[in-house]
Amino acid sequence: MIGLLRRILPEKMSSLGALSYAAGPAKIFMPQYRRMAKEISGRARGILLDVGTGPGFLPLEIAKLQPSLRVIGVDSSEKMVEIARENGQRSGFVNVEFRLMDGRALAFDDGAFDTIVSTDSLHHWKHPEKIIDEMFRCLKPGGEVWIYDGFSGVSDRE
Repeated sequence: MIGLLRRILPEKMSSLGALSYAAGPAKIFMPQYRRMAKEISGRARGILLDVGTGPGFLPLEIAKLQPSLRVIGVDSSEKMVEIARENGQRSGFVNVEFRLMDGRALAFDDGAFDTIVSTDSLHHWKHPEKIIDEMFRCLKPGGEVWIYDGFSGVSDRE
């Protein structure tokens, strides 16, 4: 199933897709984001990166629970980043920022992050190994990468 999703879903979400996702499914997933944020924020320290941040709901939930944490969300969709920034401004949290960035070429130094997360993006990635390699490149020694995705069917190789 994951292979089919990767073939039919765009890796970079269109403006219409971003607006539709932020208005509907992303809000439906809020209980899930809150559970993940609680789990992640209990272990995260320092600087956290969210790859494929979408409308930014997870980073904002994490920032609420862990105000001392610096949180950066990145997404390859300009519209998603715009929506995330608007959500961030409404939240008033100063420890969260959102940037337009391709996960295959993260514009961060090696070992820049203590924790890296990604939620419900893996099934969009045409070449997940490239993004996962980048995540680990940007991870500090001893840091953690948390990838959540609700779709099954990922092969052992992937």
